[in-house]
Amino acid sequence: MKYKNEIIFIYHLLAIFVLLALLFIDFTGVLTHEILGIIFIVMLVFHIVFCSKAYKNTFSGAFKYKKPKAIAKICVMIAILIALVLQIISAITLSHHIFSYASTANYSIWLVMHRWISRIMLTLFIALIALFLKDIAMLIKIEDSSD
Repeated sequence: MKYKNEIIFIYHLLAIFVLLALLFIDFTGVLTHEILGIIFIVMLVFHIVFCSKAYKNTFSGAFKYKKPKAIAKICVMIAILIALVLQIISAITLSHHIFSYASTANYSIWLVMHRWISRIMLTLFIALIALFLKDIAMLIKIEDSSD
């Protein structure tokens, strides 16, 4: 594909934009927040499926060659997956519009959990970006300007 890197870069920028919009529920409103949450989950699932070969290579190489950075990447990705599952469960129980039939009586507990998981996921995403900085630089083709 001729524009693969550009598409991947735009996809990641869009995911960051959706994530930031999700963080500002007071600005977006509850219904938009729920819709953006579904979009973000679909984007993450698409990303997991699209990058499954890369994950497999990272996973096998990390433990075969005992690369600490690769092992750290795997640990962060597994933590993100666990947080994502918990976030989906809490989101469904908190839903006012899309999944209103699944609401629960323990709203305040789920709300606190949802907020904390959001903060944890944001921290994990930042950690993952830091671990992938070299790959990100290659993706956007940063040239050495020291010449």
